[in-house]
Amino acid sequence: MLKTRRATGTLFVLLSFAGAVRSGDVFAQTVGSIAAVNQSATGRPPGAATRPLSIGLPIAAREQIQTNDVGTAQVVFTDQSTMNIGRGSSVVVDRYVYDPSARTGQQAVSLTKGILRFVGGHVSHGVGMSVRTPVATVGVRGGIGTIGFVPGCGMLVLNQFGSVKVSNGAGETTIRRPGYHICVSSGSAAIGEPTPIPPDLLARVMASLTSGAGQRGGAPQPLTNELAGALGFGAARLPSQPGVLQGTPGLDSLGGARAGGSIVRSESQGNNIGDPTNGSGCTSIFCN
Repeated sequence: MLKTRRATGTLFVLLSFAGAVRSGDVFAQTVGSIAAVNQSATGRPPGAATRPLSIGLPIAAREQIQTNDVGTAQVVFTDQSTMNIGRGSSVVVDRYVYDPSARTGQQAVSLTKGILRFVGGHVSHGVGMSVRTPVATVGVRGGIGTIGFVPGCGMLVLNQFGSVKVSNGAGETTIRRPGYHICVSSGSAAIGEPTPIPPDLLARVMASLTSGAGQRGGAPQPLTNELAGALGFGAARLPSQPGVLQGTPGLDSLGGARAGGSIVRSESQGNNIGDPTNGSGCTSIFCN
């Protein structure tokens, strides 16, 4: 009973979105909360000092989030979208407007280094979500996209579900097939046609986004499937789709994550990209 109450308290903190984040002498709009974090990761709200990130911490509009070479973080926005921030990254929440009654709004972030994976919520199913980088702007609509700077590729854009549009000064390309990617070398370079992501490149991308050995997303203890079910949470995994993910080299294990209904439905903080339970039967972000 004690363990159940302790875990319940942890989940309550995760789901408690404060109405505002203090920035200097004013309050900034809260856009979401930290659902998982492996230090070192910090946030700096506008007009405020840099602070270490922790589970349940509210995130403000225009906040800058940074991780070092062993840090990762996951932000859950109020429209149920999620953003996983990989190692060595710098991300700013440029704009976030959400009308919960209409389930519409606007969402944009800037990525200046590192890598992120965005899992769409209500906003992205409408106008889409925008990721601005020094070499291109990426629009993720209704699905999952991974964007980041990867050695040997430049800026990588990977579509994992839905559609992803990439545009810069030389033109634009839409990636409609899951498991396909493009590499963009500069803001003036032509954007090539999407191709299947090679397994070795996929492995490097996943390694930069997932938790390391011994990391469990900042939670004091792993959340079991039994407890998650009792509390009304669950874990969802995008099903394998014949002709889309299956048969594409390296993509059967891509897994991905899907937001909707609960913050623990994202498994993208797990260690093992081939086994959705990480070999332990645990599919939540708290496992590792």
